[in-house]
Amino acid sequence: MFVHTIRTRDWIEKNVHTYIKRDLIPFEPGENSTDVIINGKHYNLTTLQQYDFAVYNNGTLSNSSYCYLTIPSVSQNMPIIFPNGSIVNGASCYSPFYPIGQRGIIGLAFAAMFAISILFTLVCLRKHGQLFIQQTKRFRVIGRRWQWYWALFVTACGMIACFSEVDVDRDYLPSAPIIIQTIFWYLSIPATLACVWESVRHWGSWQERQLYDADPFVYRNHDRRSKIEFYLPLVFYLFAWLNFFMNIPRNWLGFQAQADSSQTLNNFIPAVEDSRFKAGAVLAFCAWCIIPIHLWHSIHYYKPEASQKTFGRLRSIPPVFVLTISLSLVIIGYAEASAWVPGINLGGLKANSGYIYGLGFAPEILILLLHIINGLRNPNEDLELLRQRASRSEATDEMLGIDRRARKPRWWTHVANEFGFDNDAKLRALANTNIGHRRTEEEAGRDVRMHELARQHLDDEVTPESDIEEHFVDRPTRRDNVHVQSGLLDITTPPIRSGIHREPSEAPSFGSATTAVSQVQQQQIRSMLDV
Repeated sequence: MFVHTIRTRDWIEKNVHTYIKRDLIPFEPGENSTDVIINGKHYNLTTLQQYDFAVYNNGTLSNSSYCYLTIPSVSQNMPIIFPNGSIVNGASCYSPFYPIGQRGIIGLAFAAMFAISILFTLVCLRKHGQLFIQQTKRFRVIGRRWQWYWALFVTACGMIACFSEVDVDRDYLPSAPIIIQTIFWYLSIPATLACVWESVRHWGSWQERQLYDADPFVYRNHDRRSKIEFYLPLVFYLFAWLNFFMNIPRNWLGFQAQADSSQTLNNFIPAVEDSRFKAGAVLAFCAWCIIPIHLWHSIHYYKPEASQKTFGRLRSIPPVFVLTISLSLVIIGYAEASAWVPGINLGGLKANSGYIYGLGFAPEILILLLHIINGLRNPNEDLELLRQRASRSEATDEMLGIDRRARKPRWWTHVANEFGFDNDAKLRALANTNIGHRRTEEEAGRDVRMHELARQHLDDEVTPESDIEEHFVDRPTRRDNVHVQSGLLDITTPPIRSGIHREPSEAPSFGSATTAVSQVQQQQIRSMLDV
């Protein structure tokens, strides 16, 4: 601890020339004992002393609440202090004064890259978030969208932080922009880890889905594999949220207190070296360790041909995951190092831009770029699953010797009465189609089949009554057809008799067609369906 304190003071001594020295200077006397002159403007000394205003050699007039510039370039905009303590006009110490520097220019370039990545992230979200197959409870569509949601959050944080770098360069004294860019960078750490985690987790889920689609019984629901996949996300997000609560909820005013070397030593360095930042980086590393564990688990269960040997497992890791996992580790390492070395901390006013962008923002940009390239290159999973199903169907047809070119088109299966390959299935479909069909008068007339009145070969024993009945034979009605077909399906149903062998109560009605045979005894109507 003592050695570390010495190194911190050495860093302050080396960089003290980069800070504006802030010392009290006496008021310039005016026309009388209660009048003082500040930057050519007269002020009441009693009012200044009453509200604890003091003049500093860095060109500021301030107390514990307000700070105004007193440099010659703002002599026309000096504050007016009334006896009641109210102040009008004046240029704040925290207003933009200097031109944009190297840090701000690089920040604008990175902010533009973050903004462009938002557009491509939305394209990938739309591409991979679309549904072409009805989702199941086991494979929700939200699972493949989470990595893009986290990517959008990372781009938003990075863009806000990098745009804030412009005002970090331009402000006369450090103010809110340096706090904003530090907060959003620390906020992007768990979001970046979550983006990498969701991409790795979903890759394993996609491998499982392909195997499950080919064979639904390939895995059990409550085995050791499913339990691991249930608890690993909980452990990861536990560490990620702990990192958030260690870093974000705090008093950030210490990062703003870098006006001079004394403020930096007494306020900024204790804020940077807070043990919560160090613990937060350790928790982020614990969350990072869950990512390769889950990747190893997915290869073990869903790449069985590669899980036998260690080299085979390493070859099965997608190269994009090797890069994104390594880059996320760089971010965690920089967060831990900046908690011990204030000179490279992102919130330092005089920190080197190489550390800030090379170790802070560049890994995030590269992770987003790799995800976008991978998302644009890979197809939608539903479409890929449909392609695999078609490929398996072709392989099955080829194995069975079925010529796919001779197969009926898809619309053929929707034609009436084509609901099966055997006669029983067709009869059942026909019975279900015709049940409840109402006979019309026209259909009843068509069911009467007229025979020729003159017969060449009549039996000598045929009576005139039977001859008349023979000329008009009643065909089985549609209802009779249903019963006949039902009889084919159920052997216990007796066949229905038709024609001249029916009982008088079962004789059909001929409707309007009976006018041609009015001499025949009128038939009984069995039901209103025959009318």
